[in-house]
Amino acid sequence: MRNRLYGGKNEYRGNFDWIAPVYDTLAFIVFGHRLKQAQVVFLNRIPPTASVLIVGGGSGWLLEQILRKREPKQVVYLETSAQMLALASQRIVRKALVGSVDFRVGDETSLQPDERFDVILTLLYWIFSLKQP
Repeated sequence: MRNRLYGGKNEYRGNFDWIAPVYDTLAFIVFGHRLKQAQVVFLNRIPPTASVLIVGGGSGWLLEQILRKREPKQVVYLETSAQMLALASQRIVRKALVGSVDFRVGDETSLQPDERFDVILTLLYWIFSLKQP
């Protein structure tokens, strides 16, 4: 996994560690239920045995919905924020959800070239460039 150097610290662009503890509350204040409604619009199109990549999944609310309703074969949960990743992982454990989830700190550049997915989801995540300068 490659770290990027910004402002003298190793950190990923758009790291949400600082807002993780209050992210869900702020998202609700700003978007109400509309954000969650938008995130599940196409949920029923995910095949039950799919291999799913979630990039920038935040605190894990959508992951919870996917595991409950679609039962995918495998999920790679890729998040630049270690704090968000911890929240997502804790959510799945706390709710005793079953599924094969590979939680990884990183961004799209940390994927291996041979990794393949049936479904790729990004949530409030901007992919600025897939090529390194």
